[in-house]
Amino acid sequence: MSGSRVLLLASLLVSFCLPLSICAAAGPIPAAVGEPAVESAPLHTEVPGTGMAGDRAAHWVNGFGVNLLRALLEESAHANTLLSPLSLATALTMTAQGAAGATTDAFAQVLGYGAGEATSAAQALAALNVELERENTDLTLRQGNGLWLAPDLALHEAFAAQQREHFGAEVASADFTDPATLEAINTWFAERTSDRIPRLLDRLSDDTRIVLGNALYVKGRWQMPFDPAQTRPQSFHRADGHTTEVAMMHLDTTEFLYREDAEHQALRLPFADPEFELLLALPAPGAPVAELLRPGASDSADDAPSGSGENTDAGLSAAAPGSATGSAGLPEVLSGVGFRPRPGRLELPRFDLGTGGDLSEILQRMGLFQSQDFSRMAAEPLVFGPVVHKVAFAVDEAGAEAAAATAVVGVRSARPREPFAMVLDRPFLLGLQHGPSGTWLFLGRVGAP
Repeated sequence: MSGSRVLLLASLLVSFCLPLSICAAAGPIPAAVGEPAVESAPLHTEVPGTGMAGDRAAHWVNGFGVNLLRALLEESAHANTLLSPLSLATALTMTAQGAAGATTDAFAQVLGYGAGEATSAAQALAALNVELERENTDLTLRQGNGLWLAPDLALHEAFAAQQREHFGAEVASADFTDPATLEAINTWFAERTSDRIPRLLDRLSDDTRIVLGNALYVKGRWQMPFDPAQTRPQSFHRADGHTTEVAMMHLDTTEFLYREDAEHQALRLPFADPEFELLLALPAPGAPVAELLRPGASDSADDAPSGSGENTDAGLSAAAPGSATGSAGLPEVLSGVGFRPRPGRLELPRFDLGTGGDLSEILQRMGLFQSQDFSRMAAEPLVFGPVVHKVAFAVDEAGAEAAAATAVVGVRSARPREPFAMVLDRPFLLGLQHGPSGTWLFLGRVGAP
């Protein structure tokens, strides 16, 4: 079951501006005295086959995703907002392998792994990605990593080896001045997302030297499908005060894994593949979705799962300083604890959403790409700017389908300006100015010094 706990956060984080109703049977029911704590494992438990390194990779990927979603919600409180921490973290970790000096430290701080651990972070993330992959009748999860570089760009062999060994990156030579290259890259992403991301990039400048990309695709059917005959039009009250009509699905079941407090309701909707679940969380009436992501008090001792104490094993650092609290450094609703089986009714809108764009500015505000030293990638100076990220997410009565694509684009660094020489060996103008007021105190011409 632990694989689902990682995927739930590491693959996709979603802020819905859609209706959701979670109704517990017979109203709120306080936990009974002696009731067993969480019936299923917390979201951050170890991923089978990856060991503690994989567990720690999921930890920092989740923390990075929550921090980024918080920042995005601050910018747009009312819009649908979707992101894939796993896709973004993979593409950025691929890029981080070429960073040096302060740029390396910035990747570690923003992504959340420990300083000096870029290589071990790549190894752990690669192991986690392999473990998450699925291809069965219940659920499909696949990823692809790509690297396109200008024909005359010589990568350092150590960097190229890391891309092959840790990420299995498909490497292709690309003439970025040819419009066909843009179409070829977009086709690569479209094929690996089952056409859910048909066009990731709108343009590439002629100065583009390298593109690193990740594509992620997930499709699964519910363990308890919704009955299409029960889906009917229903109102949703949007955060901007408007009301819209949606197709609301209805599911009555014996029990859900459910938690509730004064601030939110939440449940886990299981896929037919028991290792995967969709978390649905509804803030209290009048409260924004962002309230669910605030760093809050950790869950109570009664809700803490067995064995959830601090892990001191060697390996990747647990989390970046200042990360949100909770049993995995996450907000409580995302930490996975406190869920108990409980009968109830779920009303969930059917939807098909897509969002995305360039995240480079918000990543810069978080501390990334303020320093641009990628000397471990290539001898040629490179500057990384556009980080284009798009997500598609659809939910219907049968199941869910989601895809994400991320491209990190590196361009030719501006050539250092040639040092100038100004030799005042002929008559010249002279002025002495007070800067703040702009007052020229002295003006003159020096013709015979």
